[in-house]
Amino acid sequence: MSVAKSVQDVDERDRRAASEAMVVVPNGPGLYEVHSGETNTYVVDIVGGACECADSRYRDAHCKHARRVEMAIGEREIPAGVRVDPTLRLRRGGN
Repeated sequence: MSVAKSVQDVDERDRRAASEAMVVVPNGPGLYEVHSGETNTYVVDIVGGACECADSRYRDAHCKHARRVEMAIGEREIPAGVRVDPTLRLRRGGN
């Protein structure tokens, strides 16, 4: 499992992407559903860099959902010093 170099380097969205309870489900080529919270589901287009959430749409930000997908598929480092959601740890094969 790959981790970022230091706690100081951790972006808030990266921290939330790694620590919050989310389930990532493949939904087609480059598309993933991210189930966040009890009722929220967002579709992330990892190739196009888009997510259906407000953070992505209104702030044009690389949101926590897109970052979580990248972490789950091994394209983004999991931040060091962050309590990692067990679902992400299992998906990445960590302890």
